[in-house]
Amino acid sequence: MFFRKSLIFTTTLFLLTTTSLFTNASDTKITGNNWMGSITTNPPSHSPYLSELNIPGTHDSGTYRWPFGHIKCQNFCMNIEKQLNLGCRFLDIRLVLSEGIFWVHHDYFSCIFLQFDRIMSACKKFLEKNPSETIILSVKQANPKKDNFAIRLCSYFLSEPYKDIMFLDDYIPKLEAVRGRIVLMRRYSNNYPTPPIGIYTDFKYNDTFKYKIGTKPGTWSNCISIDEYLYCEDNCKTPIENKKKKIIANLMEAKSNSGFNPSSEPYVYTNNLFITFASGVHISCGLASPFMYSRSINPWLLELFKKKTYSPKGIIVWDYVNEELSKVVWESNFPDGKKL
Repeated sequence: MFFRKSLIFTTTLFLLTTTSLFTNASDTKITGNNWMGSITTNPPSHSPYLSELNIPGTHDSGTYRWPFGHIKCQNFCMNIEKQLNLGCRFLDIRLVLSEGIFWVHHDYFSCIFLQFDRIMSACKKFLEKNPSETIILSVKQANPKKDNFAIRLCSYFLSEPYKDIMFLDDYIPKLEAVRGRIVLMRRYSNNYPTPPIGIYTDFKYNDTFKYKIGTKPGTWSNCISIDEYLYCEDNCKTPIENKKKKIIANLMEAKSNSGFNPSSEPYVYTNNLFITFASGVHISCGLASPFMYSRSINPWLLELFKKKTYSPKGIIVWDYVNEELSKVVWESNFPDGKKL
C-alpha cells in the first residue's frame, strides 16, 4: 500500500512539473502584445532559444513616415507601437548618421524626420508594459556610409536610457535571458578596436544564403561546442512565382533544421536561426512597389499557413503586416490552441 501511494505521488509530481517546450501555463488570454509571456518552461533553464520560436516581423519597419503613397520606399502605414502590439517581435531598421543624429532611411531616402530615438523609445515603452516580451532589432547602415557609424551606435546603446535593456552579446540567446530586452542583430561592419556588439549577420543582397554566426562553448558534458548559423531567404527583386519557390524552399529547410540540433560531429550541436522575408519588388506584379508585391505574396502565404500546407518556422518578415498575418505566425507556437 505504501509503495502504491508513493508511486501515485511520484507520477503526479512528474506530470505537474514536466511541461511542453511551448506551454501556456497562464490564465491570461494570449494576444499580440503578450504572446511570449505565455511560453513557459519548467525549469527556466529549459527555456527555448529564440531560434526555436516562430516570430513575426516587419521589413523596413520605419518607412511608415514616407509621405508619397505606396511607392518603392514605403512598406508600412502603421507605427512601431502598432507593429509591436500586433505581435511583431522582429524590426528591420535602416539608419544613417548625420550631424551626430541617427535617422531612419530606406536606401537614399529619408523617412521624413524620423529619428532612431523615436523607434527606441517606442520599444522601451512597449517592454515596460510587457516585460515578458523581447524584441529582435535588426540594424542596417544605409547610405551614405559613415566611418564612425559603428562606434557612435555602440555608444548610443551603452548610454542611458537604453543600456540596461540592450542585449549586445554575439550569440543567439534563450528567451528567458532576454525577456524585457532588445536583442541587437547587426548588419553593419565593426570597424573599431573594441569588442564587437550584437549578433553579426553578413546579409547577402537579393539572395538566399547561409552564414555562420559563430561558435560558443557547450554547457554540458556531451556538448563541447555549439555552432550557430543564420539561414536567410531575402530575394527581394525577383518575379512573384520565383519568390514563392524561394519562400517554400526556406520553410522546408527550416522544418527539418531550425532551432537546436545535434551536429554530424560528435559532441557538437548547431543552433540555426531561419529568417524568411516575404517582401520584395518586381514588375511582374504590375507595378514595381512593395505594396503591389505584398498583394500577391501575403494572401498566398497566409493561406498556406492557415491550411497548414506549410508551417511558419523561424522569423517571418512581412511587408504591410496586419493582425491576421502576425497572428498566424505567433500562434503557431501554441499548437494546442489554448486561450487563443
